[in-house]
Amino acid sequence: FARFSRSRSTQRRRVKRAATAPAPTVPGHRTMRSIYASAAFLLLQTACCSARSTILDISTPMATATIPSTTASKTTTTFGRNPSALTSPGLGATAPPRGGDAPSEEKPVALMSQTVLVRVGCVLAANSGFINGLALGGKLVASKQAVAAVTGAWTTSAVAASTKSYPIMTTQMSVMASYFGGSMINGLLNPTAEVDWDSPKAKAPASALLVSAAFVLAAYEYLSRSANADSASPLLVWCLLAIANGVQNSWTSMLIGGNVLRTAHFSGITSDMGSFVGQMLGGGNKNAWKLPIFAALAGSFWSGGALSVFCAEKWGGVNCLAVSVGVYLALYAFFSSFNSKR
Repeated sequence: FARFSRSRSTQRRRVKRAATAPAPTVPGHRTMRSIYASAAFLLLQTACCSARSTILDISTPMATATIPSTTASKTTTTFGRNPSALTSPGLGATAPPRGGDAPSEEKPVALMSQTVLVRVGCVLAANSGFINGLALGGKLVASKQAVAAVTGAWTTSAVAASTKSYPIMTTQMSVMASYFGGSMINGLLNPTAEVDWDSPKAKAPASALLVSAAFVLAAYEYLSRSANADSASPLLVWCLLAIANGVQNSWTSMLIGGNVLRTAHFSGITSDMGSFVGQMLGGGNKNAWKLPIFAALAGSFWSGGALSVFCAEKWGGVNCLAVSVGVYLALYAFFSSFNSKR
């Protein structure tokens, strides 16, 4: 009887509220705009969450590997290029003892997470776009030149050679050679593309960031000591910045197997994203996990280029190079602190 009374009372209250409720009105233009804006925000939030979940599905933050602790064996962790024992990028694995040593007690060893590497790649891609925006926007010297990609330089040098415009050909080939030289420097620093954190040269992989910072700092010092932008040699500035970008792109390309983190050259990334979308539309999801990573890198590079315009107008293009130097040094300090914790 009590449940019946409460249900009847609830029904009477509902009928009373329905009778006294105001008549529905047609939403105006402002209301519709608010609805559209809310829907767009929810769609964007859903896309970001799905991209984040895709990245997290393929990586475990600060995964651990069980490494036998022996006196004669040596612990080796792979930074990006995973050995055959690893089942997927960024995950841990059990390494067998070496040299016939019997394993004793086991202790966990922290491996660098792929999620962390992707975030570092996005920061460096934004930094490369920032530098390229300063050079290509004419904020450093009187003329303009791209220093983070050499696809256009190849064609421009070929056209200049055909039209006998040898100064242009020399400039473009010098930038190409500088970018090549920067990649070669990183290859010399990391010949195996693997990191052995227990070796005396454990900071060698992160030292590539110091090399990039040094070349950007050299360009900054040269422009700061020049009387004006017209008296500075544009070719020297472009070559220094191209070397820095070459070192960076080569270094990040080895962090995750398959050249996933390319942070200073986006012709290949644009082509790969188109291929991945086509594969997904056709029912193939093998490379679907790379798509949000490439999209994040491309968006970071684009954002860095856009940010360079506003920063150059506020602080001057030459002073903005100091910001790029600070980014390199901060990331080097981050990797060094990870090594000290290890």
